[in-house]
Amino acid sequence: STLFYDARNNPYAAWTNYHHNTDHTSGQLDEPVNVRPSTKSYGLLTTIEVEKARLSLGDKNILRTRISKALVESGLSEIGYTSFSRENNKGRFYDQSLAFSLREGFVVARPLAKLNYCAFDVLLWSDYGTQETVLRKLVEAVESQVDGSTTSFHLSTGGMFRGSPKVETPKAIKIPTKGSRSLKHTRNFDIQDYARIISEVTSAFPRANPAVVVVVCGTRRSTCRSLDALEQAKEMTGNVLVPLWTCPTVHNRTLSIDSMKDCELTSRLHLLKSSARQGKFGAIVIDPDVPREMGQILHKTIQGGIISKNLLMNTFVMIAPEFEKTTDPWRSVLMERFREIVAFNPVYHVTAEFGSAAKSLQMNVMSVGDPTFYSHLVKVGSRIKEKMGLHFEIESGKSGVVSYSADFNSKFVANDDYDMEGARAQWYSQKTICQQEVFQLEIQLPLEEIELDEIVLINVYDQHFEGIWQPGIIMNQTGLLYRVLTEDRKYHEVERKLLRKTDEYERDLFKGDRILMRQQEATSGFEMWRQGYIAIDHGDETYTVRIATLGEDTVLQVDRDDLIPQSEELAPLDESRKVTIDKLKDALNNTFKQLHLDAHIVAYEDDNDIGQ
Repeated sequence: STLFYDARNNPYAAWTNYHHNTDHTSGQLDEPVNVRPSTKSYGLLTTIEVEKARLSLGDKNILRTRISKALVESGLSEIGYTSFSRENNKGRFYDQSLAFSLREGFVVARPLAKLNYCAFDVLLWSDYGTQETVLRKLVEAVESQVDGSTTSFHLSTGGMFRGSPKVETPKAIKIPTKGSRSLKHTRNFDIQDYARIISEVTSAFPRANPAVVVVVCGTRRSTCRSLDALEQAKEMTGNVLVPLWTCPTVHNRTLSIDSMKDCELTSRLHLLKSSARQGKFGAIVIDPDVPREMGQILHKTIQGGIISKNLLMNTFVMIAPEFEKTTDPWRSVLMERFREIVAFNPVYHVTAEFGSAAKSLQMNVMSVGDPTFYSHLVKVGSRIKEKMGLHFEIESGKSGVVSYSADFNSKFVANDDYDMEGARAQWYSQKTICQQEVFQLEIQLPLEEIELDEIVLINVYDQHFEGIWQPGIIMNQTGLLYRVLTEDRKYHEVERKLLRKTDEYERDLFKGDRILMRQQEATSGFEMWRQGYIAIDHGDETYTVRIATLGEDTVLQVDRDDLIPQSEELAPLDESRKVTIDKLKDALNNTFKQLHLDAHIVAYEDDNDIGQ
């Protein structure tokens, strides 16, 4: 990834991966600076529009000096600066935009001097507490008022990584945030602490007593620390332990789909038998030595509704510790999958740490059915801190997708219940700079005519995803309706859009194309065509096709002879119906005339055929 400060050719390249550039230098940078690839980009973005600015915004040097002073007074550190102009569609340039790079983020100012207006984009990925101060200082820098002359909104940025905003620092120099961990009063996590921590956490949440605990371990050749720790605490807790060992084939580098399926089947049978003997499971503990592939197998094993109901109690907890943060956060992803499957609150997924800033035990915990989960979690954290001297911290937490209240009383809310005077006043105070309206005119091209006695496909189940078609013969036509006889000796009266010609076997098919695939109905043996799309084009007249159903998708490999495009080619457009410049001008003139508007129409025609 590359960082560009020079945005004269592409202003959108002004801030690429700046967050992870540790080789900061002050002053203006015109040369690209190579930095390491980005993993996350957290931050708080605020866009603020300032009107009635009394400062001369056309003088770039004065504006730059004022903004730099405001940033310094706000406690931020400026390390770079550049400016760029955007060109409009008439070849003219807008006022120059000013971009300031900071150790804590960046600020971009976009002034419009003629309108006494300036927009600021402020993105901070640390020192969020200075956000309000920065905004106030920037408004004062252009000599405007915060109240009455500004409009702003905030965005919390985190990309697709679904994390919570926080400062990222390298592990080697990880520093606790202010008011958080103190290195003087906490000690580093040691591997000898693991047994006690996992025992405390596993026994902290309400379940059946004794509880049946599944311990997912590595291969039998390795030591399972979680199982050993819970075995030692078994006399005190009374829990029943069910070990689930990783299949030997999972560690094989040439791991195949067949071996994954075999392992899934073996694991499911083992869990079902254990549940039948010992009772439903109240907890699942995933040992740190378990590989990612076993996590995938665990997910497939218990993700089904019937299977999970037979295996899991209504109240259960899942715990996945790891000794160090890895680049593959599959444990957190696994918890998220289960959190979204359960959906209804109370369900929680948290990421916690035990130890110091230098070395700690990471732990993902998911709880289902416990409305006081956080109270129990904080209690066990306080107990571990008091007895073992290890700091406890919750890094992030999420609840269920859906909150359900059995006694919920709905309330009708009308517009009059809201005070909209402030928003209405601000709306009417805005000045329109320009207005553009775009009209798109389209011609509905007809389908080819269908003759009597012609063999067609008829859509007997008209559904966007799961549509089913059958062969039939055109018997007669009445107005816009066609009477069709299908193989099962049934008559159907349908419109032309529900019929499909069958003479397009020569059309090329490409990945992503929607198609109809020929099959035989299982009971009657009649021919039927299912809707789907091309997933893979193998290049040898065979295709991998995905057939969509509401329950689950079916993937098949099909020959070209059993496929046709779902949509027909349209009939060619008659010459008299093509759109021309003269027709367009006449239509617009008539429209404006009916609206009693005096308008002058100027039409431009490109080199392409506008009728096409």
